[in-house]
Amino acid sequence: MKKNTLLIVLLISIFFTSSCDILNQVVEASQLAQCKFNIQNTQNLTIAGINMQNKNSFSDFSFQDALKLTNVLTSNRIPAEITINLKAKNPNSKTAGMNRLAWTLLLDNQQITNGVVNERINIPANGSSTIPMTVAFDLRKLFSGKSKDSFMNLINSLTGKNGKGSKVALKLVPSIKVGNQLIDYPGNITVNHTIGK
Repeated sequence: MKKNTLLIVLLISIFFTSSCDILNQVVEASQLAQCKFNIQNTQNLTIAGINMQNKNSFSDFSFQDALKLTNVLTSNRIPAEITINLKAKNPNSKTAGMNRLAWTLLLDNQQITNGVVNERINIPANGSSTIPMTVAFDLRKLFSGKSKDSFMNLINSLTGKNGKGSKVALKLVPSIKVGNQLIDYPGNITVNHTIGK
C-alpha cells in the first residue's frame, strides 16, 4: 500500500514538474511578441576561405588569394560565410525564450539561404541578448552576370564599407520544446536592415 502511494505521489510530482516546465516555456515564448529584433552587425565574411575584411579593391588581395578568388569566380559555386549578430531586446518584466530559432536570409528580396540555431536562447527581462548566427551561402546565385565592380560593391556592403547599400531581411521562426516535440511560434518575425548605406 505504501509503495503504491509513493508511486502515485512520484507520478503526480513528475506530471506537475513537467506541466510547470511547459507552462514556463509557453510564457517565455509569449514574451517574444513584444521583443524587438535587429541586426546589430556582421563580421567574419569569408569567400572560399579568404577573409574579406579590409578588402576594398582587387589590389588589396595577395597574389595567392587573388589567384584563388579568380579560380573560384569561374567555378559553379562560390562558397561564402558570414556571422550575423542578431540583437533581441526584451521590454517585458519576464524572461523571453526559445529552444530553437529557424531563419531564412534574403538579400535584395532574393532568398540566399536558411538555417537553424539549435540551442536554448534566453532574453532577460528588461534586457537584451546577442544571438550570433553563422550563415553559409553560395555567392554564385547573387553574382550571375554581374561585373567585378558589382561583386566588390556587395562585399563592401556586407562588411559595412562604402557601397550602394544592400537590403537584408531575416525571417525568424522561434520554437519551444514540449516534451520531445518542437512547436513553432505562430507566424514569423521579420527583421529588415540596410547594410552599407
